[in-house]
Amino acid sequence: MKTSVQVFAGLSFAPVMAVMLLVSSRAVAADREQRFHEYDTRRMEWMQKTAAGGGLWGATARMYLNREIDEANRIVMETDFSRIYWAKQTELIPLYEMFNADDGHRAKLLSREATDKIQNHLWERFQPGAEHARHYHFVPDQPWRSWGNQNHGFVYQTLFYTGANAVKHAPKYAEQFAPVKHVPVGQGVESYEQRPELTTISLADYAESARQLWRTKLLYMAQTGLWAEDMIYRVSNVEGAYNLAYHADDPVVRQRASMILDLHWLLYALQTVDDQFGGAQNRFKSHYAGYHPERGTGWFYFGGRRGSQPCKAAIVGDYLPPQIACDLLENPGKRGCFIHRERLPMLNGPDEMDHDL
Repeated sequence: MKTSVQVFAGLSFAPVMAVMLLVSSRAVAADREQRFHEYDTRRMEWMQKTAAGGGLWGATARMYLNREIDEANRIVMETDFSRIYWAKQTELIPLYEMFNADDGHRAKLLSREATDKIQNHLWERFQPGAEHARHYHFVPDQPWRSWGNQNHGFVYQTLFYTGANAVKHAPKYAEQFAPVKHVPVGQGVESYEQRPELTTISLADYAESARQLWRTKLLYMAQTGLWAEDMIYRVSNVEGAYNLAYHADDPVVRQRASMILDLHWLLYALQTVDDQFGGAQNRFKSHYAGYHPERGTGWFYFGGRRGSQPCKAAIVGDYLPPQIACDLLENPGKRGCFIHRERLPMLNGPDEMDHDL
């Protein structure tokens, strides 16, 4: 009889557990829905203000809101891309990937002329001696290479990923592409004599190597550590992760970039104490912590004190940080005491010190 009672009690408890799990999952889903509503409200406020201004982000915001499309295209046509600061050339990525006239993944709102202008600019970055351009071959089995330091790598390796995809199907560019002329050696390819197979690749091959590189690079970062830089330089790295998560043509790259962002925001939550963002070179520079890019972007997700320099690329998609990051920030009393240790990131390659870190 005792065994029967135990079995009956277990069977009776199972439906209760199932209901509790269902209620819990619904509560989490409702909380995420509320969080997205708050995030969406904040970013739409930002979009409205940005759409009232000029510049490429003014054009992007207008198209995102699907209003004043003619004005947005006028801005693009009147913008001198060559005068855009090198690290801000990446503003072309969301604008082109979302709205180009050929295969914009949100809406094909860029005019044919504006699309052609961006494609031509991206092609010109391949030319020897071009301004705002530093590129090499993508070497997927050497993911630690950043074409300079890490923030330079995130700028150029995302820009040339988009650039190669943008022009690879245009005969007037694809037929002109000559690797020996258009891709300098270095950063893993020391000479074409050592890698003769690279002398005959096409733009499509170059774009494919970029896709493969980002697959391995994001995985490598997850295994060895995220950011080798802090302060304002990291905003380019975070921007690159968002551009990959939202706009990469490979779903694996998009997923891995989103997972990198999950870890990024978890680290942000761990390093934020009393609304003060910590980490290397941050906490003791209060003037800097006030406008840190993470604070500016974090406001869209978590509210609180607003920073002045958000990562704009974050706001044109529906990514939300993981629930655990939100819980850590919203319930500091439940965090307890812990020690947070990070590995020195991005230093596991056989020649890891051949570039600045």
